[in-house]
Amino acid sequence: MNVSCIPELGWIKPSRVSSCLVLFFILLLGGPAWADPIAIRSSNIDLIGSGVMLFNVNHEANSLTVFRVKDGGATLEKLDEVPVGKEPACVAARGGGKAFVTNSADSTVSVVERDGAGFTVTKGIPVGAEPRACALDGDRLYVANYADGTVSVINTSSETVVDTIAVGGNPAAIAIGDGTVFVTRFFARLIDGGPGEGFDDGKEGVVLAFPVGSHAPITEITLSPLADSGFTADRTNFCNQTAPVPPPNETFCPDTTAPPGDPKIVADPQGVFPNQLKSALVCDGKLYLPNIGAQPEPPFGFNRNVQALVHLVDTGTLLEDADLHVNLNAQMRRRMRLPAPQATRFGSSVTTWWQSMQITSAITFSS
Repeated sequence: MNVSCIPELGWIKPSRVSSCLVLFFILLLGGPAWADPIAIRSSNIDLIGSGVMLFNVNHEANSLTVFRVKDGGATLEKLDEVPVGKEPACVAARGGGKAFVTNSADSTVSVVERDGAGFTVTKGIPVGAEPRACALDGDRLYVANYADGTVSVINTSSETVVDTIAVGGNPAAIAIGDGTVFVTRFFARLIDGGPGEGFDDGKEGVVLAFPVGSHAPITEITLSPLADSGFTADRTNFCNQTAPVPPPNETFCPDTTAPPGDPKIVADPQGVFPNQLKSALVCDGKLYLPNIGAQPEPPFGFNRNVQALVHLVDTGTLLEDADLHVNLNAQMRRRMRLPAPQATRFGSSVTTWWQSMQITSAITFSS
């Protein structure tokens, strides 16, 4: 696996960790911020000025906090906390201290600029319903309107909406790279001709891609289920031949002729489909899409109904790299109970990192 997008941290040696951990680090990166101060993916945290200023949205406080990064990342000095709109979801900042914040409950984008020693909101730009994701490319800000199924394009100089692109579904994440804008639909959709609702392989993920600048044509990229999630299920209770009490039907019986104790029944490999695509990152010709894999088939259990998937797309061909899809849960030696990571951005020194968490500011990794 190519790990050139991963910063060389003193306590992380890619050659000594599993491909799972390497991939996990790639996903946590907020793009190569040390090389390019402009956000190229949607996030609730952003760095500018080669990592000397940090912006973080506070969803419940309806504010944006601005920090100065000092001592090579060892210290964060709070410069200001700026009231923005309701339920801010994403921030994209650029050199000079100008930032754009999507306000999901206000259907606006707040423009935040320097005001003396502090910061202030200078304008609110109306966009579509429930704007969440945002990403900058040059003088264009792309905003995903979750409830509208559209992407608003804002000219950051005139601070006006110059285009609205219909992408359908509930657009939840944006990543820009290789001259292409990628937009994820949050929820999976039923596969035409598939087994239908309620099956581990019944749905597929969807990503829309269009060129930067022209915004056309729009290419639809589908993300297929994993045939084997790495986990198995005991379907004994779902087969007439093996269940102590015959089930109402044998919909979820892998083999209606198998006897009790047959591996096809007691260790049935489970599929899993990609769902809840809330994050995206372009790195070295690949689009990385961490998502919450769904396994609706019974029986229910902690290790056989929800999985931590990563799907990959080739940014050149705009096709999924099915051979590279991975279930991170299947590669972990032990299961960890951690708050859900929200975003990570690396500074120019690439020796310190910040992680915005729902509950805690710390995270622990296990190889």
